[in-house]
Amino acid sequence: MEKSNTRAQELHILWISQSEHIISFHEVVSENYEPLVFSDQNEKMMFVFEKCSHGFRIQ
Repeated sequence: MEKSNTRAQELHILWISQSEHIISFHEVVSENYEPLVFSDQNEKMMFVFEKCSHGFRIQ
């Protein structure tokens, strides 16, 4: 019998408010925030560092 290595793909999500210049690692239920989904943790963190270098804050 062949083993199957199927696992659910982990989602890498941030919530961002363009108007308030805030990035959150936790879900924010507000019309000012939108979720962003990344393919992996490195891509997500590169996005965070880029946004922080342009004045965004982390919540």
